[in-house]
Amino acid sequence: MKQTTGLLVLVLASFLIAAFSAELFLRWQQRHIAAGDRMDQGLVRYDPLLGWRLTPGWQGMHDHPDFHVRYTITRSGYRTDPFLPPQGGPWTAVIGDSFTFGLGVNDDETFASRLNRKKSGRIFVNYGVPGYSPDQ
Repeated sequence: MKQTTGLLVLVLASFLIAAFSAELFLRWQQRHIAAGDRMDQGLVRYDPLLGWRLTPGWQGMHDHPDFHVRYTITRSGYRTDPFLPPQGGPWTAVIGDSFTFGLGVNDDETFASRLNRKKSGRIFVNYGVPGYSPDQ
């Protein structure tokens, strides 16, 4: 009986030490990642109707442990696309959040840009804004 109780205490103590160690490591890792995520200021600005929107004419860098990219916003306030056809024609507004905006990818790597690269005759304009949700 004493041997079983001692073994149970040892297992419980080992589990608590392992859990505490894992917690410390994960907190350190989270701080390390957060410290490595830097973006030039001004990508989004306050908007009284929508809450926030992209800053027209802004360009800057976003450094993260997983990527190093440049974002460019047109004077009209949407994400630049080097494959956007210069001529007019039928177009589609691509709206959404950071996935649509292309957070973490360069201007020519967003899915709207990839659609424009296919030269389907339709123009896709990326109106995505990081952080948007259905209420915007």
